[in-house]
Amino acid sequence: MDANQLIEFQLKQCGSQLRKVLEDWPVLAADANVETAMSARESVNHLTECYEAVLKKAKGEAHEWGTFQMDTSNFGAAVAKMFDHRAKAISMLGGMSDGLETATMFIVMHDPYHVGQLCTLRAKVQPDWNPYSIYED
Repeated sequence: MDANQLIEFQLKQCGSQLRKVLEDWPVLAADANVETAMSARESVNHLTECYEAVLKKAKGEAHEWGTFQMDTSNFGAAVAKMFDHRAKAISMLGGMSDGLETATMFIVMHDPYHVGQLCTLRAKVQPDWNPYSIYED
């Protein structure tokens, strides 16, 4: 396995975990949080901004952090937009001279951090949820 294949594998795995932790998220708990962690809505907005930053970087543009605003208040629509941005960002990585580094910094090492926060939050708001369900069989 070379570096490109490893990054592709990691992108797939962390994307799968992100998808699974957000799957059937209790909509009424979108704004709940645990101390010092983002709510699910804040995490989705933040990750979408990170993917937006990758898209801008791929075009040679700078991203000013904290400027991204989600254009919907519907949590399900925001999650869908986040995954759409994620897919677009990943598709741009191959054309970037620093694609492996960008993938690592903005997605591979970043998504799992938020997956962990979301797992903690989901276990709090939905105690019967199985945190091991994020792993592929």
